Amino acid sequence: MDELEMLRRKKLEELRKRYMGGESTESMPDKPIEISDKNFDEMVRKYR
Repeated sequence: MDELEMLRRKKLEELRKRYMGGESTESMPDKPIEISDKNFDEMVRKYR
């Protein structure tokens, strides 16, 4: 396996961990939340 392939696999694994429940910035709400144009960016940052 060449160096580029190793880097790709490492990056892919990092992305999987982040987006498959590994590094959430806030716990998910247990009820619906109000989202509007005013707070959309904040909610995306908070719950991504």
